[in-house]
Amino acid sequence: MRVAVVGAGFAGGIHAQAWAALDGVELLVVDREPELAGAVAGRWGGASGSSLDEALAPEIDVVDVCLPTALHAELSIRAARAGKHVLCEKPMAMTPTEAERMIAAAAESGTTLMVAHVLRFWPEYERLGELAAEGELGRLRALSCSRFVTRPGPYAPWLLDPAQGLGLAEVAVHDLDIAASLLGRPRSVVANGVPDGAGWSHLQAVLRFEDGATAAVESGWGTPPSDPFAAGFRATFEHGVAEYDSRRRPTLRVAREEGVEEGEAPAGETEGGPWAFDAAGYLAEVAYFAACLRAGRPPERCPPGAARQAVELSLAVLEAAASEREVTLP
Repeated sequence: MRVAVVGAGFAGGIHAQAWAALDGVELLVVDREPELAGAVAGRWGGASGSSLDEALAPEIDVVDVCLPTALHAELSIRAARAGKHVLCEKPMAMTPTEAERMIAAAAESGTTLMVAHVLRFWPEYERLGELAAEGELGRLRALSCSRFVTRPGPYAPWLLDPAQGLGLAEVAVHDLDIAASLLGRPRSVVANGVPDGAGWSHLQAVLRFEDGATAAVESGWGTPPSDPFAAGFRATFEHGVAEYDSRRRPTLRVAREEGVEEGEAPAGETEGGPWAFDAAGYLAEVAYFAACLRAGRPPERCPPGAARQAVELSLAVLEAAASEREVTLP
């Protein structure tokens, strides 16, 4: 499988590491800055290039889009029309309409599209999904998720440009997608936030669901470099609670009436921005996509329609925060 990772920045380096861990993969890293592409490719044993034509060459099977969000739709559609399978970083696109065009292009070309919502493959969130699906703790009634990072600087300055991405919603989209995957489509969103120039430095959103369940998503990029990353959740079921804290060891606790289960599933680390992540989710995500391609099956664990909805939810949160009104979803 010949894979072109386009973009050698924050996400591209992580994806290159994940592809390099798979057997039978030939890696090409493409970036308009040749020295960046060369550095990432050299670290993970791939070739490098500086032109999109190289990524779309006939011998390439997969294009992995790790560019600013505003470029996702354009490159994904070009790649699909060139007969390439596409793995695209989240958020899927700037608007639901762009996302729909991406889905249509893949369908028309007979190629496979998956959006890299890595939390769907993160061990602690996988365990949460299992608990919700198994019903051992009863119905999931309330979910609270948080994600805090340092303010984007050298590692991803484009995040501060509203023409290139969705601002802080690029962080919130992780947990918005998880909430919808567990609780279904929200009926409405309310939100507030702390303004930060053209966008927000802190957002708090509440998703309301038809069955009475609720989810709270809090995101920010005001954490100091001394403590640059923190993520977590608290899931309240009818008969127990599951909690995750990325800074605690063990990271996961599941409290039942009869006792407490603790655990985590680390699998090495990967560098990303000013912090280090456990690599397990990224490795599992890419391995799953590759397995789907080899088996000729759609990525049912991470369908593009759900990624489109995550874009819709992100924009609804931004609208609710700006208008200070409840936003009803169609």
